[in-house]
Amino acid sequence: MANIDYAVNAQDYAVVLTNPDEEYSQELPANTKAIEFRSRNGAVVRHSFTQGLVAGPTGAYQTLKANTEYEKEHLNLNKHTIYFASGAGGDTVELRVWA
Repeated sequence: MANIDYAVNAQDYAVVLTNPDEEYSQELPANTKAIEFRSRNGAVVRHSFTQGLVAGPTGAYQTLKANTEYEKEHLNLNKHTIYFASGAGGDTVELRVWA
């Protein structure tokens, strides 16, 4: 993430996706400026900022392809939660947030 000021507070999370097709969530800190995440096992992961879309999968969500990383800068998120699910289960999403 070339434009991120790494001096700004970074927080790391491990979101464990124990069961296949079950929704798991992580509340983001106030004033989130950037996020990045990846599957620890390199699996496909569904993600959304809206609850109830990724588990089925039943709705409009985004897909993190296998062995890739999602990065998003220039955010201004307050009181947001991100939701994850995987068809495989038994995975962990490594999430880093800058606030």
